[in-house]
Amino acid sequence: MCFIPVPGSNSIRLEPGNNFAAWIDSLLLEGHMWKYTKTWDPEGIFSTLPAIATGLIGCITGQWLQKNFDSNAKLVPMFVCANILILSGLAWGMIFPINKSLWTSSYVLYTAGIALHALSICYWLIDILKIKTFTPFFFSFGSNAITAYVLSELLTRILYIVPSVNASVWESTFKFFSFTFLPLEFLSLLFAMCYVAFIYIPVRILYNRKIFIKV
Repeated sequence: MCFIPVPGSNSIRLEPGNNFAAWIDSLLLEGHMWKYTKTWDPEGIFSTLPAIATGLIGCITGQWLQKNFDSNAKLVPMFVCANILILSGLAWGMIFPINKSLWTSSYVLYTAGIALHALSICYWLIDILKIKTFTPFFFSFGSNAITAYVLSELLTRILYIVPSVNASVWESTFKFFSFTFLPLEFLSLLFAMCYVAFIYIPVRILYNRKIFIKV
């Protein structure tokens, strides 16, 4: 993508809808592109290849955790690999930019490293130090992950549809958060956290009643 010009163009491009991945998808997915863009698909054919690599890194990590090693012997290599992945992703990103929509290989390395760091910290706290006071929150979501996802999608659609003052409830709620001196990035994070907290209520009730919905 950084060395082969898009057919019909004499330059290397990574812009949305005007790059090699979009060209491949336009050939193979004509008429089936993401409805909001029409010209490119963040889950297209070309971007699926590095996404598979992301999944494989998770599989390799799972196999490592199942090894009959001492817990500390598992933990140290995980932290080391996490740092290697992050540094590799940042270095590779200087040549091939870290880009989620394209799911670039640098994005795969960088995000896998961050995820592995987070998993390593959780493994250290929960499995080695036996600190489990904060785990019920995650058990609730993990036990009904599909339910939480569906509820979040339904709630989003409802908030977008239900009208408010000159806007949808979703837009009005976010504007309410914006009436402060805080940066928009922080407000966006705060809004997302409140949203997650709201979805937590029904999944927590299901968890307490030992109701687990599976597909």
